[in-house]
Amino acid sequence: MAEAHSIAALASDLKPQNKSVQLVKDDEGFHFTLSVTIPPWDIAIRSAFRIFYRQRNRLVNVMYPVGIASYIAILSILVFVVLTAEPDSWWRSGYIPTLIWNLMLYIPFFEYLPRNIQIAWAALAGGPPIFILFVLLQRYLLRGLLHYHGWLHLEPGQKVPLKIKLWAFTVRALQGSKPLLYSYGGSLPRLPVPSLKATTDGYLNAMEPLQTPEEFEETKILAKQFLENEGPRLQWYLKLKAWISDNYISDWWETYIYLHGRSSLLINSNYYGLDQAYFLSTSNQIAKAANMIHEAVKFSVLIERETLPPFLMNETVPICMHQVSKLFSTTRVPRKDCDVIRHWDAVDSRHIVVVVNNVFYKLNVFHNTFPHGPLQAWEIEDELYRIAADSVRATLVTPAEGGLAALTTMNRTRWAEVHEEYFGEGVNFQSLSQIESAMFFVHLSDSSPKSIAEQGRLLLCDDSHIWCDKSINMVVFKNGRAGINCEHTWGDAVVTAHMLEYVLTGDCPHGAGYDAEGRNNRPPNSKEHAFAKGREPRRLTWEIPPQMEAVIELAVKGREAMRADLALEVVCQEAYGKGYMKKVRMSPDAYIQLAMQLAFFRDQGRFQNTYEATTTRLFKNGRTETVRPVTKESCAFVRAFEDPAVSACEKAKLMRQASETHSRNAKNSMTGKGIDRHLFGLYIVSVGRSIESPFLKQALSCKWVLSTSQQPQVQTKRWDPFKNPEDNKLIGAGGGFGPVADDGYGVSYMLADDNRIFFHVSSKRSSPLTDSTRFGENIMRAFRDLKVMFDEASKEK
Repeated sequence: MAEAHSIAALASDLKPQNKSVQLVKDDEGFHFTLSVTIPPWDIAIRSAFRIFYRQRNRLVNVMYPVGIASYIAILSILVFVVLTAEPDSWWRSGYIPTLIWNLMLYIPFFEYLPRNIQIAWAALAGGPPIFILFVLLQRYLLRGLLHYHGWLHLEPGQKVPLKIKLWAFTVRALQGSKPLLYSYGGSLPRLPVPSLKATTDGYLNAMEPLQTPEEFEETKILAKQFLENEGPRLQWYLKLKAWISDNYISDWWETYIYLHGRSSLLINSNYYGLDQAYFLSTSNQIAKAANMIHEAVKFSVLIERETLPPFLMNETVPICMHQVSKLFSTTRVPRKDCDVIRHWDAVDSRHIVVVVNNVFYKLNVFHNTFPHGPLQAWEIEDELYRIAADSVRATLVTPAEGGLAALTTMNRTRWAEVHEEYFGEGVNFQSLSQIESAMFFVHLSDSSPKSIAEQGRLLLCDDSHIWCDKSINMVVFKNGRAGINCEHTWGDAVVTAHMLEYVLTGDCPHGAGYDAEGRNNRPPNSKEHAFAKGREPRRLTWEIPPQMEAVIELAVKGREAMRADLALEVVCQEAYGKGYMKKVRMSPDAYIQLAMQLAFFRDQGRFQNTYEATTTRLFKNGRTETVRPVTKESCAFVRAFEDPAVSACEKAKLMRQASETHSRNAKNSMTGKGIDRHLFGLYIVSVGRSIESPFLKQALSCKWVLSTSQQPQVQTKRWDPFKNPEDNKLIGAGGGFGPVADDGYGVSYMLADDNRIFFHVSSKRSSPLTDSTRFGENIMRAFRDLKVMFDEASKEK
């Protein structure tokens, strides 16, 4: 199939512009006519280069971790050994050499070659099987070593044991050199299926502090019945799934958690990311957009050519980069029962769609002459100025056209019906196809956010031209601020954060250059960029009959209602950060989670189910797992903290105990020992096999009242705010998402540097129980109180 895809890609580029095949029968017999137009030479060369590089990359990935140079070296050594071996040695007369020699005799003219040439050719023929065995041996050795996760359990500042040093040295030695983006895919282990006992025990430990004694006794009975009855059978089916797939849960997660969902993507699924918090490269909106587009397209080229370096944890342990392949040119297409994810090949997706003044344009972002590289930032800027000017002069733009993006915020089933009814053919089909196949979607907004919170609201839901189905929406505001809104099905926020960091670090003193007017620098004596005829930006037009206009109006009203119900606050803890947390011997993530548990208890007066997302990308095709921050230890700490009779030393001791439990649970979740994805997989099997399971129904029906997620930073080598003080001004505020429960909070946080932590707090105004401003203040208060506690504890010693 891979070869067929490459052929299809070549055929796509070499497709004739006017092709006809005819078979006609008349009195004289059958006549066959074929006419074909040969494409321009530069397009043919571009296609040939693309096929060559893709096949080369496939070969490198198949051979990895052994490189082509190693292959040549092995063949050379083999030929030398066979040529210098004695005639009666195994290398000449063994069973395998004899078999190869007899097969070589079937080759024409082989017997007429000189003896040494014959021996060398026979040795070369035996080289590939030996090399394949060598590759498999090295790959499986590496996979076996990557099953070990003891390095994750080292405490901060702990001396690294010799065992782990030797393990790390061996892993590095087996990795080879210069890996491509997906080279480690064949060496990553598969996500293991935990034991039923471990998962049920983990679930009971998580539920004990959240249930009354009576409720917990019922849960224990359900767990016992599950282990004795349906559990083993469901586990058998799940293990069978694990044997025949690369990852036993990821495809089901994508299908049943995302694609089957019928609620609006706006707020409920899509999330946002912000630009730098304290730095503005230029206030020129079009220049800023041009440079961000240019950097994003450069990043896409790195992905296409597989030259983006794969990420290594601690510069040693590879993680799965599979999600990166769908970062660009991906759209969630609505269907009545279950949506589908469509990804366009780079051959077919070389444009973006830009919206300005409610007018949609298709903009090609690659040169139309050989070698067809990305447009430079100044060239894109020229095209955007041309688009902006044309949008002001545009005629026949109806008010409904400005509300088209609201259709993507509708209930998925209703959007699928509208998609089918009004976009199935004609000009609407053609224009929508350009949006869906675009690399990404860009809006030049008229808004000028004055705060991070306002900017976050605009990016999450308030902007009128967020095309929720697109993998990436890039929004650039009038004052030069910018950010992204992302669809969640195809991949996780860590991937888009990587891309956004690359884009923003290219739009700063390390990368882009702007002139005194804030426009992108251009080469001396350069002329205004202009595409060849037929390649210039093209306006996308729409036919909107009265019935469709009414549907758009309803969609806009629905979007406005969702917007009005969202409360979003962004707060920054600047008194101290992870530097202080490490100083008091605490895991920064555990410290923050316990601070939020304290804040939530003060906010709500009780403990509730809390969700923290962590990654499982240590495994092939891994996505996420759930960490449950509410534990018996965390509850004991919070209750003790609120008791004035408990000393600061005792409170600090309880917090460290809770931190150790949280860190252990988080590391278990990262290494395939989490409970929630296992429970989810068992539940899917039970539904598919029509096996009733009261225990799984209870486990999967729990509501996540507090949903949290940490955002990564410094995923590129373009900057490092932790080591370079000059980079501190370039830190971003991260991003956020909507609340998962109607009466709950969504909290995204990012450790920006050693002294700052950003929190994005969302909730629904319609809930009388929640208040984003209040919860944000409670988080800040919790951080202040925890520092006072540690300061007092140090004095009591």
